[in-house]
Amino acid sequence: LHKSLFRYNENKSGKERLTIRIGIDMGAVYIVKDLNGKDNVWGPGIILTRRVMDLCGEMNIFASARIAEDVRKLSPEYEGMLHPIGNYSIKHGEELVIYNIYGKGFGNKIAPRKAKVVAPNLERDIRTVNNFSFNYLKINLEMLDPKTTLTRHTWFMDVINVSKKPMEEIFYSLDGDTPKEFGDMNVNVRDDRNNALEILSVNVNKPYHKEFNIQLNRPIKPKQRRTVILEYDWEEPERTYFYRFASGCKHFVFSLTSKKGLELGMKILKVDTETGSKVDATTQPVISSVDDKTAITWEKNDMTIDEAYQFNW
Repeated sequence: LHKSLFRYNENKSGKERLTIRIGIDMGAVYIVKDLNGKDNVWGPGIILTRRVMDLCGEMNIFASARIAEDVRKLSPEYEGMLHPIGNYSIKHGEELVIYNIYGKGFGNKIAPRKAKVVAPNLERDIRTVNNFSFNYLKINLEMLDPKTTLTRHTWFMDVINVSKKPMEEIFYSLDGDTPKEFGDMNVNVRDDRNNALEILSVNVNKPYHKEFNIQLNRPIKPKQRRTVILEYDWEEPERTYFYRFASGCKHFVFSLTSKKGLELGMKILKVDTETGSKVDATTQPVISSVDDKTAITWEKNDMTIDEAYQFNW
């Protein structure tokens, strides 16, 4: 069903697109008579399943932890498509641990944040991120191996300290579509003088999610600018990349490069991070060729906090 809908929506926009939401849970369900004397369903199973579905955005498939963990134990072959995304708030102050189910041709890796329960340490990290804004940010994806989809990710960041205190560290949060150890990602961070920056700590090293802090060689004083470059390798089998701005950005550039001869196209969607809904970006990317490489580039000015885009190629 999802594959058919993705094909149908490929050339659709706005109200022409068809989307669905799927929630999965387990529990008792009873057949009862409603006020009109017709058969209906009721019970804790159907009630909680509906609440799981209500957390979904467009094309999401969400499952509660209890059924997802049972599936992982009984059918290990499905583990790669079950992605834990944390605690979500439902009615009456209750919380559920939710898994996002997605893979090639089904589901949606982008989960709505509206009902997400944010942990205290993550709130601290978000405040740290918001201590600076981007004067300029360029994210370049270079396809190193089309067969394995191994991709070199390079972030060129010209940051401005907008806080009242010197900045000594920068926090990074990275996500991927394939399980990978942090030590296998070839993470390299350097400053504008090409000096390597120390990785202070790897706070999260989950198969699909990484969080870490780096130490700046020189503190960035309030209102000062500094260039920081991050490089890492991660496969992109879904041929899609999502980025959400945790800080404002004056000028943003996204580029994808590959060897000539590889067929490339790009569709860019603006994502509402509260609901998960998507619309086509208002500007189109530019395709160019340099030497033996093809590059697709997209630019936009004046990005705001929580603005998000999905790049499909």
